[in-house]
Amino acid sequence: MLAHLWGALRELFPARRHKNVILGLIVVIAIVPLSEMAVAKLFSGMVIDGPELIRTDPQAVFVQIAIFFAAFIVARGMQHAARAYRVRAINTAFRDSDRAPSPSQQSWEWALAFELTGVLATLVQAAVFSLLFLVLDPLIGIVNLFVAGFVIALVASMFDRQLRIQREFAYTRAKPSSDSIALRVRTRVITGEQGAMIGSAALVLMLGALLWQVLAGEAPLDNAIVLFLGLRLMYGQLSNLSSGAMRFARALANRDKGLVGARRGQLPDVTIGYSSLSSRLEGIPDPASMRGAEVVVVAQTGGDQGPSESEQETIAALEDKGAAVTVLRSRGVAKSRNEVMRQATRKYLVFCDDDVTVDLDGISDVVAHMRDTGAALVLARAVDEDGNLRKKYTTRDRRLSLLTSGKAATYEMVVDMDQVKAQDVWFDERFGAGARLYLGDEYIFIADVMRAGMRAEAVPITIAMHPRESSGSRWATDEDLEARAAAVTRAWGSRAWLGRSLFAARHVRTFGPSGAVRFVRGPHGL
Repeated sequence: MLAHLWGALRELFPARRHKNVILGLIVVIAIVPLSEMAVAKLFSGMVIDGPELIRTDPQAVFVQIAIFFAAFIVARGMQHAARAYRVRAINTAFRDSDRAPSPSQQSWEWALAFELTGVLATLVQAAVFSLLFLVLDPLIGIVNLFVAGFVIALVASMFDRQLRIQREFAYTRAKPSSDSIALRVRTRVITGEQGAMIGSAALVLMLGALLWQVLAGEAPLDNAIVLFLGLRLMYGQLSNLSSGAMRFARALANRDKGLVGARRGQLPDVTIGYSSLSSRLEGIPDPASMRGAEVVVVAQTGGDQGPSESEQETIAALEDKGAAVTVLRSRGVAKSRNEVMRQATRKYLVFCDDDVTVDLDGISDVVAHMRDTGAALVLARAVDEDGNLRKKYTTRDRRLSLLTSGKAATYEMVVDMDQVKAQDVWFDERFGAGARLYLGDEYIFIADVMRAGMRAEAVPITIAMHPRESSGSRWATDEDLEARAAAVTRAWGSRAWLGRSLFAARHVRTFGPSGAVRFVRGPHGL
């Protein structure tokens, strides 16, 4: 949650002076309750000592009353002034920005800015109150740190789940039926109330601890009154934090959806690279339908022979339509992918097969995401011919690792060619369909990208349709064990023993005990 808050702050207020103004307002809004606590301490002192003091020194009592009301007016005035000026500050920052959002996107950016400042102010308030409690009563302060930290961690977890739900609609571009709208509203409201209940339960716990301190004679009465009021204020704000965080999730998802929609259209910096056999080129779509994307086709003949006469005619037709076609007298999909990378002239490369149907809107969304994040490789989603997801995919943006990228398919990948070529990363041609080690080429490529220090991510965006078929039908055969062990060994490098052990432990039922042992031992002659 904190990463999303900081990211939204930087995106909405890129200029340092505007960002500093907003941060200053957040601090002012956050410290107002602290000033109110000082006022409350003045009031509690007057209530406790006032009856005795008014008989001995009436003038001192009237001075305290005057100071109390003056401090109260200043504290409340600071709060109202800061909240009112917040509108002006946000408007000034948006007006000075060189962005030109659509009316819908602008509306969500305003909502995002308000929820952002509200949530950040609540978190800063919690920090300020926690410091105050440590000063007034160290034991209560320490207990509060654990309790408040637990509440904030739970709210952050709820925020992550809610953001996934909201983004699911935005990224998949599902048409919201009445059920989906009800789901978004219901889950957001219910999640907010669940967080409020957690905050209330935490308040009860803290009040119990305070009461114990008072009854034990460990807390002075005036401090106890201030602590009571402070705990109510702080945990009341933490109860509201949940609702504010859920509204922030909604605004963030819808703002991002507006950004994605605004960026869709032509694909002037995209290459769509097809790897195919020369006998299957009829499946390549018309390059004119690709919204300005470059179309590169690498046709393999499967051996030393060249393409047949009919295949040459198909190649000529593709070239007449604008495709760049290269013929390789070889076999092995990794060789074809590498040739696609060599022939691509645009910044972003989408890998395709002749039986893949690309989702151009999805590709546009992924490219927009890569521009924003600087990712060198993105692993997106694919569906089958019935529109069902081909596997279990992530429901939120997630950094890839060696543990999460083993099931990658090439047609799910989009690559920033500037970064990849600069690091000299290519497919290992010993792996992949058509080679003896018939799988793992994608996994190894992703591992090499990450090993080179580049950013690789998975995002919940659909970019391709591919029919149901998989090389996994050879699972657990001797050939399969050898190929998978080799792929894991190549991907994990010096830690290959760990990768093979983890993989074997996960699939021991499929491999069988002896197969698992052979897998852990590793491949022969890699």
